[in-house]
Amino acid sequence: MLVHISNNYLYSAVHSNLTIAMADGYNTKQLVFTPLKSSVARQTRNLFHEDIEVCAPRVIPKGLRYLPLTKVLVSFVVFCKTMKAKKVSPSFLIAHNLWSDGMIAWLTYKLKGINYTVAVRNADINTFIPRLRIYHWLIRQVLNNASTVVFVNKAYQLRLSNQYPKLSLSIRNSKTIYNGIDNFWYLARSKKSSGERTRSVCYVGDFTENKNLKASFRAVEILNEEGRKVEYRLIGGTVDEFLSVVGIDRVPNWVSITPRTSDLQVISKLLQSSRVFLMPSYRETFGLAYIEALSQGCAVVHSKNEGIDGIFDEDFVRAVDPFSVSEIKNVLSLLLDRYPCGTPREVVEQMIEQFKWKNIGQEYLRVVYNNRQSFKMSN
Repeated sequence: MLVHISNNYLYSAVHSNLTIAMADGYNTKQLVFTPLKSSVARQTRNLFHEDIEVCAPRVIPKGLRYLPLTKVLVSFVVFCKTMKAKKVSPSFLIAHNLWSDGMIAWLTYKLKGINYTVAVRNADINTFIPRLRIYHWLIRQVLNNASTVVFVNKAYQLRLSNQYPKLSLSIRNSKTIYNGIDNFWYLARSKKSSGERTRSVCYVGDFTENKNLKASFRAVEILNEEGRKVEYRLIGGTVDEFLSVVGIDRVPNWVSITPRTSDLQVISKLLQSSRVFLMPSYRETFGLAYIEALSQGCAVVHSKNEGIDGIFDEDFVRAVDPFSVSEIKNVLSLLLDRYPCGTPREVVEQMIEQFKWKNIGQEYLRVVYNNRQSFKMSN
């Protein structure tokens, strides 16, 4: 049986979408192990798909977050007990992040010789690797013994190589597999051109400092001071949150704010009527919001060396220094003028084909199949 180890499975649509896509192209059941904090209700149930069983034991005391190695060892013991109780003999393991999940997979490999793949994500690059230098010798073991190390973007692979060369050199085999977007986005954009869009910059996401809304706001503000008459439209938070994170006392009349919503129709309407999607985050694992915005015809501005950087060469996808308001402003000015009716549909459709979950699931299945011949991919 294919077993996933994912500490964040119940709280991330990315992981559940991946396992569903794999289940739809895979001829046996899968099991997901996702240990919960002791303060969270115990859950052991099938989630989202009849062929995916989710085991979520409540085992992690709150204080263990400050003892990362102890937390991993506790999770590993519970993992072994769970597999025994379920009478499951894993044939292959997929660890969905490097430290919390990868350590469990590596310990299982050392104990039972079960091969595994490990993914490197935002928390690994920006939190665990920088803060757990004392455990880099263990992280090297996780990377070195993995059948394949999966990077969710090219930027993180480059950063690991540049900033932590010893860790990078320990990798024997690596592959870049991006995250995917919901099928809704492939169907939402009208086949007919809606004509010229409003001269607006948009954003969808949390109103947090990491998303760099302060610099985004200032860039649009300068454009308006120059007489460009640009709207800044946001979905994802309250007026008070916006005022706090941007550091202003009142919302200008060229800014509109819509609270957080799960209604994709509302979000797609905003994207389809805007010219540019702006999210120059300081840190970004991948940023599915960029791909969703692209799918709806927006030009996209993202940060250098983060998220989708290095994936696209198209003129309407631009990387900026998140600390440079002037650079953000100049790129916005260019894109607002260059794509008044949105980006070219045919080009975008080809660009985003690789982000369909069906294709991503098949990529992971190939990784599993290539490293464990007992697995059979269904047609």
